[in-house]
Amino acid sequence: MAGPLGPFYRDIEQMLRNANGAVHMRALIERSDSPSVWERTSIEEPNLAPGQKPQTERDAESTIATVRNVCTTVGPRITLRRFMPAPYCTVVIFPSIAFFSPNLLAPEAPVRLPMILFRSGSHGYQMLKASFDYLWDHGETSQAVP
Repeated sequence: MAGPLGPFYRDIEQMLRNANGAVHMRALIERSDSPSVWERTSIEEPNLAPGQKPQTERDAESTIATVRNVCTTVGPRITLRRFMPAPYCTVVIFPSIAFFSPNLLAPEAPVRLPMILFRSGSHGYQMLKASFDYLWDHGETSQAVP
């Protein structure tokens, strides 16, 4: 079972700490002013109380705080950008493999849905990588998070 910081947190922190600066990460999360965040919230949290933040926004704030904490402890090895679309999946891409899992509203990560592995060179891997790179490169929909 995953802890409150998710299943990859300790592994990521250890990898960044032990790599002597050789490993850098790029991460994308949605912007809070994204229209698709509110559309997703309407679907996933139809009874959200007025003034209450949607789960996606609370998750984004938690991710930003965690990234800042990791950067404080291991150095600036993670670049985080926010973008307009609300993602419906989590993807972790390494040079040889990509992990893909649907992002359905859940109080813990990973959600209890299948995680799919794509090997580099496969069509699925290429599409995940191309999607990430496209979103990363389109700065007009991204904002850097210090």
